[in-house]
Amino acid sequence: MQRREGFIFLSSPGAVTPFHIDSEYNFLLQVRGSKTVSMWDPADRFVLPEEELERFYATFVHRNLPWRDVFQTTAFVLPLAPGEGLHFPVTVPHWVKNGPEVSVSFSITFRTADSERRELLYKANARLRKLGLSPHARRTVDPARPHQADRLRRGGQPETAVGSCGLQEHLIAHIRCPV
Repeated sequence: MQRREGFIFLSSPGAVTPFHIDSEYNFLLQVRGSKTVSMWDPADRFVLPEEELERFYATFVHRNLPWRDVFQTTAFVLPLAPGEGLHFPVTVPHWVKNGPEVSVSFSITFRTADSERRELLYKANARLRKLGLSPHARRTVDPARPHQADRLRRGGQPETAVGSCGLQEHLIAHIRCPV
């Protein structure tokens, strides 16, 4: 684990954190009040195009993403109450709305060697794109899923590209703890 950090968020009733991504893993623990988190599969290229990831990593100006109302139709909407927590994979698109009371939450973030390599790849792809090339994800078989090779031989597509970290694969960790 690298760059381990912790944050305490004190938020006003009804406050909204806009649609964005973060470059680190995050465990968000709700201490007081409530909030609702809307999040998307980070491998969903309709919501989070490769070019947007490249822009985020290569020219970090802000973590906020362009919003379209249609995105909300495919969101995982997860309410958090005191004593509950949620895991956010790297670059999972999300936005948050606090409930009607003051919200106190604790966030634990970190990076890994894999997330650092991913950042370097997106920076390199952004540079290649500036040179007029069109980098794209190579669809290959995930070694953890050997059954994909048979699927490819029959002309199908793999379930995911290697390196993707979709919510279906990682399961949304919704934690409940006694308060």
